[in-house]
Amino acid sequence: MQWKVLVGVLVVAGIVFAAMRIRRLSDDGTRTSVVGDYKAPTQRADAPAETAPVVQPDAAIAVEPAPAGVPAAAPETAPVEVTAKQLFADYEENEVSADSKYRDRALLITGIIDRVAKEPFTEKPYVQLSVDRFNGVAAYFADESRLGELKKGEKLVARCRGAGFSVMSPRLKDCAIEHLFRWEPAK
Repeated sequence: MQWKVLVGVLVVAGIVFAAMRIRRLSDDGTRTSVVGDYKAPTQRADAPAETAPVVQPDAAIAVEPAPAGVPAAAPETAPVEVTAKQLFADYEENEVSADSKYRDRALLITGIIDRVAKEPFTEKPYVQLSVDRFNGVAAYFADESRLGELKKGEKLVARCRGAGFSVMSPRLKDCAIEHLFRWEPAK
């Protein structure tokens, strides 16, 4: 009897957690959908319906050259090389500082594959790079076709874009396998 109550409480807690993760009420009273890093504002129930802004078809957009002495925007520099353990440690030490260093930047990350899994609600596949026994870095790949070939314990070097820190783990997006080191057992 007691285990049935415990299971019921855990199921209710899971449902509440999922609902909180998907829909949140922001400070200004608007409802915001949250899925991964995407936030889409939805209309308040008591707010009047908004119409889309009208764009004049003949409106021209003027692009001015950079002022003298100011260099034009340079193409993105070489990716920041970092290990999964260092990335995790930087986020654990100071999330704001780590975001300024890694978020939306090209990264070349090296780590040992802990597991290849799917998100519980979206079923989006990802690779977790091991940090320690309980923690890891979640890497989401643009091309998921090769994820079925990956195995736990292999060393992976991937070119990714930093996606911040979420659910107790640094996140990486738009990853592509750069190198994969397969470990062969000694014979």
